[in-house]
Amino acid sequence: MRRRMNFLADTALILLALVSASAAGVWAWQATRVITREDPAPKYQVRLQIVNATGQRGIAKIVAQRIANYGDGLIEVCVVDTDDLNATRLAKSFVISRDGNGESATGLAHRIGIQPEGITNRQLDHNNRQVTTTLVLGEDWHRLTLPTL
Repeated sequence: MRRRMNFLADTALILLALVSASAAGVWAWQATRVITREDPAPKYQVRLQIVNATGQRGIAKIVAQRIANYGDGLIEVCVVDTDDLNATRLAKSFVISRDGNGESATGLAHRIGIQPEGITNRQLDHNNRQVTTTLVLGEDWHRLTLPTL
């Protein structure tokens, strides 16, 4: 009789452990399904350097604030550097592709209103910040289609 009671008690404990493990597994699956984003990664990830050649100090930082962390599902922008070129004034803004293929630079240029002739290719020798695109701001920078704050 005692053996039968021990057997029943052991069986009940095993069943209880299995039910508990199953419930925990179902809960964990549901919790991760709710928390996990299923948005696809953007096709282009732009690591952007913004260079101010307008002749006005601080324009690169203003544009960086407006374009920082821009993303629309196809393109995602992360500003990694800004700089003012005090001695240089350019009339027109343009984009330089730094990664060799030009797709991310072309995507960005299209979104901010720079025509295809305003896109060039030139790789950086010591690209420690892994810049993929450089936006050079000219005196026409206020005509660019930038995200609003």
